[in-house]
Amino acid sequence: YINKLARKNVINGQGGLFKPLDSVTRAEFLKMALNAAFLPSDFISTAPVTYFKDQDFAAWQWPYINLAVQNNIVKGSFCTGSVTDHCFFPNAAITRSEAVTILVKAFGLVQNGSQNVNFSDAQASNYPSVYIAASNTGNSGCGGPDEPIISGFKDGTFGPNAKILRDQAAKIIAVAMKK
Repeated sequence: YINKLARKNVINGQGGLFKPLDSVTRAEFLKMALNAAFLPSDFISTAPVTYFKDQDFAAWQWPYINLAVQNNIVKGSFCTGSVTDHCFFPNAAITRSEAVTILVKAFGLVQNGSQNVNFSDAQASNYPSVYIAASNTGNSGCGGPDEPIISGFKDGTFGPNAKILRDQAAKIIAVAMKK
């Protein structure tokens, strides 16, 4: 998966190394997912979005965050006591539920409210469950790839708050690209 995505310019390394067992930040995963789902010309924007309080418009992440906000892929979360202050937390490690939410939205996979979540730690009342369900089915449930984008653990859990490693990110993005 890693070499295939590198050849397609979806992913790149850090200092010439991919470091597959390192965690992935929210900004790094967003960049990989959007590079897989969008054309390079989609990143050209004439109107910058000033949505996130912690957004640095000079940083490398800005075009990706901007595109994701414009396409309703990310919303961020409240970072102060005010409901008007949103932060993206680009340098925080991304979780499994955040990653599948980005992939399902970026690739436009259909989400049916009737999809069941078969993981004990990701029940239907939980916000990311619809994205977890959409990412865990093949063509039969969401019009997505032939195999699930991501699956759960042997103990029947999904681990929505578990961090994703770079090699795992490469695999789920590669599978999502087969849609």
